[in-house]
Amino acid sequence: MATNSHLLSRRNQAVARGVASIHQRFAQHAENAEVWDVEGKRYIDFAGGIGVLNTGHRHPKVMAAVRAQMERFTHTCFQVMPCEPYVALAERLNALAPGGLGGTYAGSPLGCAAALAVLDVFEEEDILEGCLETLSAE
Repeated sequence: MATNSHLLSRRNQAVARGVASIHQRFAQHAENAEVWDVEGKRYIDFAGGIGVLNTGHRHPKVMAAVRAQMERFTHTCFQVMPCEPYVALAERLNALAPGGLGGTYAGSPLGCAAALAVLDVFEEEDILEGCLETLSAE
């Protein structure tokens, strides 16, 4: 079984020094707002990845959207071969932004599928409207 100290040693040998990590614990798995390290210790995730804090780790609708996208293809370089999830996400974000946006950079097709699912969850749970009101007030 890998330990945090063993993985930290490997990380220090293999990863560029410019890539910072705040903690010396390595994630094994996560669910909702909790994450477990490789030694089995459970933590409340107050600093999850971008977007994770919005729906929790492994939200069923986000997982389903990513699985469905992976069945089609996992990645294309949008600058070489564009894809519909990228365009769909850009359209939704442009329409939602207070005052509108002139254009959106969206990332990979898997990220786009996940982001679209997060927007769907927000809309279904009436979270999105409150977020947009807060943004408009600033």
